[in-house]
Formats: sequence, structure tokens, C-alpha cells
Amino acid sequence: MLPGWMHIPLGEAERNRLRRHLRYPGSTAASRDFGDDASAPAAFSDSGDDASALVASLTLEKRTTPDNPITDPERQSEHDSVQHYPYSTVRLVAPYEHTYQFRVKPREAGQSLISLLTTRFPFRSAQEWKQKIDTQMVLVNNQHARGDGILKPNDIVSHRNTGVTEPAIPDDFPILFENEQLVVLDKPAPVPVHAGGRYNKNTVISVLESMGYASLFVVHRLDAVTSGLLVLAKDPNSANQLKDKFINGLTKKMYEAIVFGVPREDSAVIRAAIRRKQGIAFECTDADDGMMAETRFEVLERGSGWARVRCFPVTGRTHQIRLHLREWGFPVWDDPLYGPHTCTRPSDLPVETPDQNPPSSGIPAKGAPQQKNDSDDGSPGLMSPMQNRPISLVSLDLQFR
Repeated sequence: MLPGWMHIPLGEAERNRLRRHLRYPGSTAASRDFGDDASAPAAFSDSGDDASALVASLTLEKRTTPDNPITDPERQSEHDSVQHYPYSTVRLVAPYEHTYQFRVKPREAGQSLISLLTTRFPFRSAQEWKQKIDTQMVLVNNQHARGDGILKPNDIVSHRNTGVTEPAIPDDFPILFENEQLVVLDKPAPVPVHAGGRYNKNTVISVLESMGYASLFVVHRLDAVTSGLLVLAKDPNSANQLKDKFINGLTKKMYEAIVFGVPREDSAVIRAAIRRKQGIAFECTDADDGMMAETRFEVLERGSGWARVRCFPVTGRTHQIRLHLREWGFPVWDDPLYGPHTCTRPSDLPVETPDQNPPSSGIPAKGAPQQKNDSDDGSPGLMSPMQNRPISLVSLDLQFR
């Protein structure tokens, strides 16, 4: 039985370990030093989706152990040019076959099959979808279908994909706290909590199973690109209690972020409803279909064109902190989905420019070639390698009331 009030007992040393996931504009290092603990994990570096670079990084790391140092100058130069991962090894998955299914929503009914597929999954052209339909790699209600067939509400559409690959992830996570009811770990990024979108096998749950933690229960989520403190329950009773606390607002969560721009005020409260925009993207809205959300912010540190901000989400909507920081006018500086490049209002523009420009989104311009990847919401969709990078947002504290 969980106590009526519980604070995950992490000390400042553990929080400084978590803060090392934060990246600062203008810094060549992945993170800055918040303490003297040399064993603290740094941010999981990014090499886009290039699996060969990941394998090279892993191989070179193994070659540079004290027992087998690099002696060849050419190999040393190659080693120095690779972005290395702070975790001991990475988890690679061989290409496999996967069939994705989705249910036709009422608002999608009345369209032809090929029209819905090209609209919902624009990474393939109409001709490519036609070829998949003609070769029976796309089915409707487990039956062969025509591309011009009209869809009805709740039809089940499935499409088979061969040679599916997944981005590599670390294969070992630091455990920060553990008791009979729960496990608290340091989740690196970009790693999803459970299967969905691009990830069916490389997930937090699958890695923990390989570490000997079987039958853990997910009670809350972090975005794949968000790092830090994640809590999982060990038994159904503890999981239900924890889920109830999240659902009923009986939790207090604290994050830190590095934002683009320097707020003049020391604190702010953003109340703005959130709804899904398209695919993996959400948006703040005044429309009736939005779900109300609230986040409190405190400025901890100001730099040249950037600030470190503490974030307290009162509600728990998808992408809430990232959206509310943008709504405030100070987005996470390296966020490819909601970062500075997405701010359009004059009030969104910061007074100062960071030492280093934030990365571009990598989202192709209209008419440019599009990448064939999957989205975080469980459906294949448009995503660039940039959208698979860690961002400077870390979960640092969690209390249950």
C-alpha cells in the first residue's frame, strides 16, 4: 500500500545527474557540469537516424578501452569525429516486418481509401499507395480493397510494411530509486516509454525487461524526446493507486528546460487549451474541442539569448510544457516541433539572440522530398531525423499527495 503522500527521495546529486541531459546554446558540450559526480550520465547524443553511425560509435567505443587503446592516427581522427554515447552499449534491432492497423474515424468516413492514406500518411505518394493496395499489402476489414472504395466509420485499415528499422537506443538505464512498489529511472532521449510509431521493440519497457525488470506497469509518460525521471509500478495495485493520483491531479511534477530568449518576468502562468493538430503535432487553441491545460514557470538562470526555466505542469496534456513555453514566447531552444522556428507572432521573438542559432526543424519545405518515418502517436507519419533528437527538457521531481 502506497502512503497517502510520498516524495521520490532524490538528493541534489541525483538531480544534478538528471540536469546533465540539458543542452545549452553555444556550448560544444552536450551538457554543462552541475556537480562533481564524474559518473553522472550526460545527454544521449544524437546521430539522426543513421544506424551505421551508431554502430561505428559503439565499435569505436569498444576499441578505445584501456586494454585496447587507439594507436592508428587515422582511426584516432575517425574516433574524434564521431558523436559518442555515454551509455556502455546501444540496442540495435534487425529489420523486421510489421503490420500497422487503424480504425477509420467518423470524420474520416466518406473518403476513398487512397485519399485517406495519402492525407493521413503523406510520406508516400498516391502512386505508392496504389501499388501497395494492388499488391494486397493494404486491407480493409481483412479484405482486399480498391483504392477508390469508400470508407465507413470504424472500418479497420491495415497495411503491411517490410524491412522496418528502428533508431538505436541505450540498452541500460540508471535506476535512481527502487522499493517494493515502484522503480524510478533516468530515461534518456530519444526513447519512448512503450511501443508506438517508429518504435515497436526499442522502448523503455523492453530495455527494462532485458535488465531483469519483468511485468512493470506504466503509470505516466514522458515524450520520447524528453529525458529524466520516470516512475513505473511493480504490481497492479500500486499501478492503480499511482494512476489515480495522476488522473485526479494529486501529483506535483517539476521539469527544467533551456528556452530560446530571455524572459523579463521571473515567473509566469500559462492557461491554454490543447488539441491535436495533425499527426504528431498538437497546438494551443481557443476552440471548444481543446482540453484545458495549465503550466507554471519560474526563471532560474538567464544567459545570452537563453534562459533556464523551471516548469510545473498543473495538468498533464500531451506536449503541454513544450506548447505552453512557446505560447509564453520562449520555446525550448532545440525543440524541432515547437521551437523558435515555429514562432510567428512579433511578441514571440526574444530580445536577444542566443550564442548559437537553434537547429532547424528538418521538416521539408513544400515540394521537397519527405522522409518515410513513423510518428509518436502510433501511426506512420511525416518525421525528419531532427524530430528524433533529445530536446533540452528534463523531468527532475515528482511528488504524490
